[in-house]
Amino acid sequence: MEFGRKSSGALRYLTEEELSRFMAEASKRPKYNCLFSLMLSFGLRSSEAAEISLADITEDKTIFIRAKKHGYNRQYDLSDELVRKIRKWLRCRTVESPWLFPHYHDPQKHATNWLVCRAFDVVAQAVGITGRSSHSLRHSTGVNLAKAGFTGPQISRHLRHRALSSSWVYCQAVEDRAQDQKALNLFEAFLAKTK
Repeated sequence: MEFGRKSSGALRYLTEEELSRFMAEASKRPKYNCLFSLMLSFGLRSSEAAEISLADITEDKTIFIRAKKHGYNRQYDLSDELVRKIRKWLRCRTVESPWLFPHYHDPQKHATNWLVCRAFDVVAQAVGITGRSSHSLRHSTGVNLAKAGFTGPQISRHLRHRALSSSWVYCQAVEDRAQDQKALNLFEAFLAKTK
């Protein structure tokens, strides 16, 4: 089974309503707010988020992401809101560390994937979201980009995919759902005439 998907192959992502509840809950803790805002904005894997160093964030409001799974490294612009969340988290930290999210035992090391996954579970459980993992945020990014009209190559670039085929799944999921809804509406009209 591929991580982040059901055994049926369906994407496991958070709906708009679930994302709203999840991010509202995450916003109660500066660390979680910063972590999950970055993960959602850039479709970060848990390991990519865990390994962000302070040196990866520049004064001119950019962030460098080292891609995992043979993806492409990328530099992104940071929105003012993301900069605000990063600064708020850094003001709250109680340790000095070269990492944005330090390891809880040794601040000279970065956080682990387990910490990111555990943080996701804490927030998801608080708002009643089940059956999803931290990787579901990456799928949520892809699906929302597709809904907004981004093409496969554009999604691929944003998510740092090496293979374009990895991004088509998001376009296909959104297109399939739209087509299914059109078909349902079409036949509803015929069924209504047979009352």
